[in-house]
Amino acid sequence: MRAWTPGRRATADQWRSRAEEPCQPFAAPTSEAARAQALLRTVEAEIIPRLMLLHRGQRQDAEHALQAAASAAPLDDADVERLAAALLAGSEQAWSCLQAVQQRGVTPVPLCLDLLSPAARRLGEWWSDDRCDFTQVTIGLGRLQALLHRITAGLQTVPASVARPLSAVFAPAPGEQHTLGLSMVRDFFRAAGWQVHGEPIDQPHALLTLLRRTRFDLVGFTLGAERHVDALATLIGDARSASINRDLRVMVGGPLLLAQPDLCERLGADATATDASRAILAAHDLVVKQG
Repeated sequence: MRAWTPGRRATADQWRSRAEEPCQPFAAPTSEAARAQALLRTVEAEIIPRLMLLHRGQRQDAEHALQAAASAAPLDDADVERLAAALLAGSEQAWSCLQAVQQRGVTPVPLCLDLLSPAARRLGEWWSDDRCDFTQVTIGLGRLQALLHRITAGLQTVPASVARPLSAVFAPAPGEQHTLGLSMVRDFFRAAGWQVHGEPIDQPHALLTLLRRTRFDLVGFTLGAERHVDALATLIGDARSASINRDLRVMVGGPLLLAQPDLCERLGADATATDASRAILAAHDLVVKQG
């Protein structure tokens, strides 16, 4: 049995509460299992940012995406199972399966939240159970990406509906070596209309210097190892003290928080999210609603 950490399918009613669960940026893949997990997360992480852009194109914000998901027509596990099987069968089969769901009146928001996203996770579960191999999962996720692009074709990045663009900076916990996930997180926050500091920050003093000079709404950290917890807690406190924004919001994520979600409070952070896409929604709520 291969190592795999499948996610749970989020229903519309659960979506809002899950926006506050831990975030998991990537670690550099070092095995076939890790590559499969990284590929799965890459696909899933596209979903919410694209939906956010869709709603902003209609001059709405992230909250409307949550409302749309809550009122969407329900999709069940059988729908997920059929799409996952179609993704392995072929591109035309996958597209036909998706069209059949669309003909029931299901709109892009629930299609992405309650069908494409759990179908990606289902492929991961099947790979873990030896029902398909790594090559099949790779091809299936590629087909899923194609479906996502067809659903959300023509989206453009436009400014968020707030008085000024929101800003963020991301950094690893002191001592963390794997930062590939931070690059992905930065990209998706940019796609959602945030102004994101572009240069990698790998030293605490560099982050504190930046926060003293430049105003940011949000700072995000990734944490993967227990031995870095105390150092990150100290850095979060120092970041709040150093920031010229007295209302600085702090988010944390990473593999360790999936296993120990209570670390968010221990670290002194404001919120976490299960992945980069949910982090965008949680960050929006933190800054816009609580700011």
